[in-house]
Amino acid sequence: MPLCRRRANKGMEAVIPAKTNRKTAHAFYALKYRARHLVENLFQRMKIYRRVATRDEKLDPRFFSIVCLVGAMKWLQ
Repeated sequence: MPLCRRRANKGMEAVIPAKTNRKTAHAFYALKYRARHLVENLFQRMKIYRRVATRDEKLDPRFFSIVCLVGAMKWLQ
């Protein structure tokens, strides 16, 4: 079964726009694409901290607290 059919069954929608040379272009929501891009950029900036990039913390609450701490540090810069 193609990947796109499996996603459609789960209620997912395309966030990344189709290539311009694709024969059947699918619709995408530009605001969601912009928000996704911002989140991806945030995680790329946070990965300069080794503890976040290598996920040294074994428990989810601790990792979440490290991510929040790094996010606050980035926000204050």
